[in-house]
Amino acid sequence: MIEIKNLNSIDDLNLQTIAVWGIQVSKYSQGIDSLNEILSDDEKLKVNNLQNIHQKKVSILSRGALRVLSAAYMDISPKGLVFSKTKNGKPYIKNSSLAFNISHSADWIILSFGLNCNIGVDLEILRDDIDYKKIAKRFFSKEEQKALEITHEPIRLFFDLWARKEAIIKANSTRLLTSIKSTIIPMSNCSISTRCKVSPWHVYGIEAGSRYAAALAVDKFIEYQPCYDFGGLKWEN
Repeated sequence: MIEIKNLNSIDDLNLQTIAVWGIQVSKYSQGIDSLNEILSDDEKLKVNNLQNIHQKKVSILSRGALRVLSAAYMDISPKGLVFSKTKNGKPYIKNSSLAFNISHSADWIILSFGLNCNIGVDLEILRDDIDYKKIAKRFFSKEEQKALEITHEPIRLFFDLWARKEAIIKANSTRLLTSIKSTIIPMSNCSISTRCKVSPWHVYGIEAGSRYAAALAVDKFIEYQPCYDFGGLKWEN
């Protein structure tokens, strides 16, 4: 379970802060219809085309929460937001210094926000049904592969590494499979520091409990990384 705190209002962002918001999909019920209503026609169409109920709920929550939180940080109406995409497909808000990124896995969604920066976030549920050795042999450095052989928690280490790599790649707006092998995470005694530098990226581990791995990458040093619960926010007002 992601460790987050409740609050009834949204704190202002500053240049030294990246705010991370969590939504537990299975426990979020309030305001789902209201979130759906503030989506654009194109977003509603994409939601309606989804057949899986869980995926539909994830889509409404992630897109709706993005609009609510972005609008609050920018002090505008959620429906007034205009999103666009870079040539590599990374979404951004037109004519705004607010940067954001989203990731979801299994029962959780996380959203990150910062000012005047490039940002990437990744969330992964730990799975023991994957051939992590085969994947690591293809995409990880020799040092990372050796660490996986030595550690007593190879699944944890694998996903901690993967989350950090993917956060960097998302921040950099590059393609995952072509970039992940060249993205090497600094290690010491088979462990990863909570904070590390993979130039030009500052990489931060996000505490996500025993079942998830999560990480944040940003192209500047940050002093504070608060985590909030969207489900505890009285956003309708």
